[in-house]
Amino acid sequence: MAMRRGACKRGREARREDNPFEGTRLHYGARREYLNEVFMTLRTDAVRVMDCRRSSRSTVDRIDRSPTRLCLARRMAKWIPPDDQGERIVRVLVIEDDVSIATNLYDFLENAGYEVDLASSGHAGLQLALAGPWDAILLDLALPGMDGLTLCRKLREEAHRDTPVLMLTAKDTLDDKLAGFVHGADDYLVKPFSLKEVGARVSALIKRYKGQVAASVIRCADVQLDLTTLTVERAGRAIKLPPKCLQLLRILMQSPNRLFSRAELENEVWGGQLPDSDTLRTHVYTLRRALTAPGEDELIETVHGLGYRFVASDGHAS
Repeated sequence: MAMRRGACKRGREARREDNPFEGTRLHYGARREYLNEVFMTLRTDAVRVMDCRRSSRSTVDRIDRSPTRLCLARRMAKWIPPDDQGERIVRVLVIEDDVSIATNLYDFLENAGYEVDLASSGHAGLQLALAGPWDAILLDLALPGMDGLTLCRKLREEAHRDTPVLMLTAKDTLDDKLAGFVHGADDYLVKPFSLKEVGARVSALIKRYKGQVAASVIRCADVQLDLTTLTVERAGRAIKLPPKCLQLLRILMQSPNRLFSRAELENEVWGGQLPDSDTLRTHVYTLRRALTAPGEDELIETVHGLGYRFVASDGHAS
């Protein structure tokens, strides 16, 4: 009985080390102060994770070797607001059933600064592709459950997603390549391939998708956005916009008439870290008011339940 009491006491003491609030009546303010300290420690670790990824150093070298702390820091690194990272997170989905190839792609792309997720079957890949906004998808053709051609066709024709798709396959005949493009692929790479070439192709696809290879001035309807000076004009009238509204306008004008979902715009501008659920709606309202003077047509259309788009008649976008 004495041994059991001793074991119970040691168990309570161990739990108290993990939870300093157990058995105490700390004031809410004290708890909040403690949790804030823990948060800041993890946040520091997460920033170190980002630094290690940029410099290709081992994460463990700079962070306490506690597995729990390292795991939490790695997870938190994915959710640091874009302003803290210096740039928005770029997300890439790899759909590949070969474990060795998938692992190599994951490590290479993550070290290049991308946020990467994996799927090893056609059905799982399609589900992930539709679950959130992606900047690029690497797609194998020979997948269990659903082949890559069918997945790509469903993504284009049924889900109406225009995310860039790079097909990876051992099939190297002209007919195979043409079939990939017919089903919606943007690029085609034959196995075995160089990881550096994969990186170059992914980067080019993403830049083209986001309009970053175009001229420094975008014109849609009678609106002009200079990407160098970040100045906006409509019919010769200068328009002043806050930074987030400028980002929204750039995204919408780079793909006129394309419908953007709320999730896409939120990820592009805030990296998924929204202050509240009405933030996007408020910024769209501010942008629409700034662009529209009395007597002018509204250019930003709200498609209820789906998202937003910049309306430009044919021949009025460049």
